[in-house]
Amino acid sequence: MNSAGTCSSDSPPGPHLRYALALSRKLPPKLPDFLARRLRVYIAIFVFFLLGATAFAQTEEIPVKPEIPEGMEEIQLGGSAKLIVPQGAKTRKVGAQIIVEGTKEYMARRFVELDKRLDALEESQKEMTAAIDALQKTLQNRDKEGIEQRLKAFEESQNAIMSEIQALKESLKTQRNSKKTDQTQTKNK
Repeated sequence: MNSAGTCSSDSPPGPHLRYALALSRKLPPKLPDFLARRLRVYIAIFVFFLLGATAFAQTEEIPVKPEIPEGMEEIQLGGSAKLIVPQGAKTRKVGAQIIVEGTKEYMARRFVELDKRLDALEESQKEMTAAIDALQKTLQNRDKEGIEQRLKAFEESQNAIMSEIQALKESLKTQRNSKKTDQTQTKNK
């Protein structure tokens, strides 16, 4: 540094002068070495714990329930033993052995069950068609009765109108006759 307070180009600037120069250039000041080392250590510790936490989180085993194929079911045997068998298959335990019913027996039993269900469905379908036929007949009877009643009511109202028309005609005739007699009487006087 020379007497004017500026540094010569030969000598490096001191930390205070470097700070002042950084402020004048609006650059961030350089951190001292001990702070930079300390910051690096803190960052390394943070990254270490961050990576350790993610590695620990990934190693946790999430219990995954095995997918059971369609048409199959899982049977619990004893404590932790599980067996996947066709739905509705019968199993029996003989000693330490678990015996699942054979394919032929299973298919034969299922066909018998399906035949019974089919027969029950056919029977219920017959009952439903009989009920529908009975309802259709009652509706037709009601419609016929309703039409007959409306027809009778129409005929009665038509007869009433016709009798009223006849009565009006009669009254008109009598009024005409009375006017004619009044006119002839007034002419004769």
